[in-house]
Amino acid sequence: MLHNQLSSPLPSEIFSFPSEIPPASLRLELESYNATLRIVNATRDSTRTKNYHLKATAIIQSRFREVLYLDSDNIPVGSLAPLEDSKVPEKVFDLMRTENRTDPWIGIDGEEVWGKPSGIWESKGYKRLGVMFW
Repeated sequence: MLHNQLSSPLPSEIFSFPSEIPPASLRLELESYNATLRIVNATRDSTRTKNYHLKATAIIQSRFREVLYLDSDNIPVGSLAPLEDSKVPEKVFDLMRTENRTDPWIGIDGEEVWGKPSGIWESKGYKRLGVMFW
């Protein structure tokens, strides 16, 4: 979704328990989206329905200096691209032309088009604190 719908240019990592490694076909698809599958050296507790300890491990073991942790049920509403990223996805331009608009990020209803860069990394709160939680 990050790459197909929100045109995110950012690489990503997906962490998994050794017992939950996805099939090769899914791993290849992930790689096509610039995503790396990371297998953690942790054991899934079969007596529990939820195994939350993978979350902290993912943040600590991430190869990124700045981490945006998204759980599998989190869906961003804006692109994760930096604001200065001037590359507007072709599908956004196509829709703009179809609707005879002049701004690729403002729809005919005056609302922002889904996928506009959010500037999350440039936000005042993040710059000041170096961390943000929702």
